[in-house]
Amino acid sequence: MSAPNFYNANASNIFMVSCEDDFSYQDTKDNVSYELEGLGWDSVRKYDGERSYPGCVFSEKTKKASIGKFWVDVTVRAIIRSGYFSDANLDWDIEIDGTEYDLECYDESEALEQLESSYEYSENPGFCKMQAKNLVKNVEKAVSELTEELESVYEKYSERLLCLGIFSNGEAIYGKANNPINQIKAS
Repeated sequence: MSAPNFYNANASNIFMVSCEDDFSYQDTKDNVSYELEGLGWDSVRKYDGERSYPGCVFSEKTKKASIGKFWVDVTVRAIIRSGYFSDANLDWDIEIDGTEYDLECYDESEALEQLESSYEYSENPGFCKMQAKNLVKNVEKAVSELTEELESVYEKYSERLLCLGIFSNGEAIYGKANNPINQIKAS
């Protein structure tokens, strides 16, 4: 049994980093981190704990998503992950108030719970219900702004790929993302 070479959790494409020697992985990570620092991102160093595709969180930026006096901190974290067989890819994940989320999992029920637990709105459950949808929209907007900024930097230091298919034995085929035929095959 084989496995795909890249694990891409959230990024719009696979941002492949070619690792021809021992220095290219670290060099790419440092270059991306340096450029992100110029855009207000903070340098960090954490490991994500993935067993087959180990990754390093190397930069993060936080924005506030608010409704009235209430806000949540939305943090996008830049990750570089080793490929299963070779090379590496750039990816990202999000934290909302310190809890890691898949964006699809942060919904109105999560927002409602946060609003109801806040001091400002705990006495007004009707208002919380009405505003939960708006909080989700504001969180999605913050994530979108941060990830667009991040992926624009990723494009400068990597090659954009799409996964065109995965065979029954786990092997995958990749193609360049800027090729219109590959975009059709990947959809």
